[in-house]
Amino acid sequence: MDSLQKQGFTSLSGDVQKRMMNNKLTEGETLFAKGKIEEAEECFLSIVENGLNNKEVYNNLGVIAFQKEDTKKAIDYFTRSLEIDPLYRDAIVNYTNLLRTLNQLHIAVPLLEKIAEINPNDKEIIQLLEDIRSTPPSRSKIAILCLPGFESFLGNIVNFLKTKYEVRTCYTKDEQEIESTVEWADIVWLEWANEMAIYATSKVPSISQKKVLCRIHSYEVLRGYLPHTDWSKINMAIFVADHVKKIAHETYPSIANETKCLVIKNGVDLQKFSFKKREPGFNLAIAGDINYKKNPAMWVEIMNRLVKLNSQYTLKVAGDFQESQYKYYFENIIPRLGLEKNIKFFGRIKDIPEWFEKERINYLLTTSVFESFGYGIAEAMAMGYKPLIHNFPNADGIWPQNCIFSNTNELIEILKDTGSYNSQEYHEFVRNRYSLNSQLEAIESMMEDLMIPDIGSRNSKTGEAVPTNKIFGLPHGNSGAGIYLPQDYWEKRGNNYVVNKNDYDDGVEIPTLDKLMKKYRLYNSRILEVGSGYGRIYQKLGSKCSNFTMCDFSNTMRRECEKITGILPDYWNGHKSPYPDNSFDLVILFSVLLHVPDEQINNIFSEICRVAKDYVFITTYTGNLKVLAAHCFKHDYQKLFKENGLKVTFEKVINADQRTNFRTNWLVKKQPLTHKLESANVDLLRTTD
Repeated sequence: MDSLQKQGFTSLSGDVQKRMMNNKLTEGETLFAKGKIEEAEECFLSIVENGLNNKEVYNNLGVIAFQKEDTKKAIDYFTRSLEIDPLYRDAIVNYTNLLRTLNQLHIAVPLLEKIAEINPNDKEIIQLLEDIRSTPPSRSKIAILCLPGFESFLGNIVNFLKTKYEVRTCYTKDEQEIESTVEWADIVWLEWANEMAIYATSKVPSISQKKVLCRIHSYEVLRGYLPHTDWSKINMAIFVADHVKKIAHETYPSIANETKCLVIKNGVDLQKFSFKKREPGFNLAIAGDINYKKNPAMWVEIMNRLVKLNSQYTLKVAGDFQESQYKYYFENIIPRLGLEKNIKFFGRIKDIPEWFEKERINYLLTTSVFESFGYGIAEAMAMGYKPLIHNFPNADGIWPQNCIFSNTNELIEILKDTGSYNSQEYHEFVRNRYSLNSQLEAIESMMEDLMIPDIGSRNSKTGEAVPTNKIFGLPHGNSGAGIYLPQDYWEKRGNNYVVNKNDYDDGVEIPTLDKLMKKYRLYNSRILEVGSGYGRIYQKLGSKCSNFTMCDFSNTMRRECEKITGILPDYWNGHKSPYPDNSFDLVILFSVLLHVPDEQINNIFSEICRVAKDYVFITTYTGNLKVLAAHCFKHDYQKLFKENGLKVTFEKVINADQRTNFRTNWLVKKQPLTHKLESANVDLLRTTD
């Protein structure tokens, strides 16, 4: 007991007699008081094993686990206690003191505030809150591990992380330095899933006690590195592009089950690239070292055709030969075709923007057979140059379609269309989609999720903890209808999901969305479905879209979706969305907001609006919700629309049961926050479909 008191814990279970504990619980309390910890634990576990969910029992087990320094188990027990009674004071205080040891006190604030609201005279709780608010947060330590020569994509990220964390970079092959750096860190960032990731996860024992993420580009996936990394020791796999993640899941499917996978797209520091209006012309540039991936033989084919159209066309190459066969190939083929004046090699150029200006470049040409992104493309567009992009996998999902060619004839047509050259459009494309700020915001959100302890429900198939939000995984009730545990409910539902046709009215609501997407030309836009479940909307409509993303917070639902559609939806923990601002032209929510508890609706809806650029489509029940289950909640949608600057452009009310239990479909459009909704412009329909 002394050791517990020193840690700041309250008495093990409070006034046992007043809570009318059963004999087994009393026996366990007595054993604990006598210092017989193992026997007390057995007593409490026997209660759990008999199927009795008791908040005092879980609290007691949490105290014992913490005393044994089993932090994960202690978190699990305290969370289970709070699932039974979210306002159980002893568990909240004990959990708070545990979080103090993890430098995660901010997680306890909402719980403590609830107690303080109910009992404003509780001096201990008030004091705890004051201590937390007055204590500057300690800075977590991040170690960034990368093989030397591979760190070129880390500069801006490292500088950003240094503003929030203690950061130590380790760009070396020295095993002792790698091990000491991992030992020092709270969080380990593995840049590239290559030999460094393989070594760190197999040869550095201390990495098992760390939070670990690994950022994957493309060559690691294509060259078969993934199976050699121990992904069970990695909390998050961060892909830089959707198509790279898809290929990873195709070539190494088990990664989806071994770690959490998400996409954070690359970002460009626009301040480093001066924009101005550029003009069409005859000077094409290649920027990058010369290797098989860049498909350099295609340069000769292209230039041979262009010179026949106009001898002024010139290709200027800034890059070194990484593979000598191409040096000898060009020395042979260029004279044979008489292209000595039209293809020029400059070697590696240190200052590409300056070189572009000096050489009067008009276009950036890339003929790569594969790119995860193409920083050179983004940087050229940021400066106002038009890119000419060979159609590598998912090129049309990353770059403007009117800049992509599949063969030389298509390239020639793009060059002939000089009127479509639009520097401002290229710059805005990069600014809206790939700004450095957007990338860093996504990284910050990801780091926040990574720092959350593994609390919450368990996967009923594997018994393993599944991630939950700081509050979203805690219990909620609705009109006395029972306790709703969001994470637990949807994990269980995903394990044994039965399709209910009445979930969505296929004959009305999906055709309604289809018509709206056609009307507003959204099929070729960026679309996100939140709460995608097993992929029903994707099967009906998403498969027709050029860029359709799904996300869900239920891991079992995500895996079920992958089985059915072949696509594993992104994971969103219900707190901060993993996507940058204005990422999607349309966000779809089919019967999602209905299941969001009152305490979470404002946060979740504002996140949906943050990532939506133009439209949000919503379907939900809006009538007499008293007839629905405990996992359903009634919200003031018009208030939500107004607070988030949304204008209703379409509204359709459907009589679901001929009484008062309506479903409503809305299409809302983002407006400036000062914009007032004009009801006269709303297309309002009422139907008995």
